[in-house]
Amino acid sequence: MQLGRAPLSEAEKKDACNTASASIVERVGISLVHAPNATQQPATHPLRQGYRATSVEECNPSGPIHVPSQYHKFAQVFSKEKATHLPPHRPWDCSIDILPDASFPKGRIYPLSLPEKDALNSYI
Repeated sequence: MQLGRAPLSEAEKKDACNTASASIVERVGISLVHAPNATQQPATHPLRQGYRATSVEECNPSGPIHVPSQYHKFAQVFSKEKATHLPPHRPWDCSIDILPDASFPKGRIYPLSLPEKDALNSYI
């Protein structure tokens, strides 16, 4: 056993490692006797299977939506028809004057991976 800052002996290190390994195997629920070729059979080895930590419930948009009456005046904000159009120009709108024949800067606001750069360049 380690007391204070005294280092563990090699035998104590090996014993601690074996104890930890056995504890992990017990928690996972497999036996090393039954899984000697676990690396050769990845599909049947329980540690190599993917598990979903969460699930997403399906949304039911056909059901009635109960909105409190004080919010009914904001219904047009969520209108799908109005979302397809730009709002009308206002006197306080600021113009963005683009210089003729000016090129856009090559730098990006944030780093992109190579597939993302290709998708961006093909889109632009």
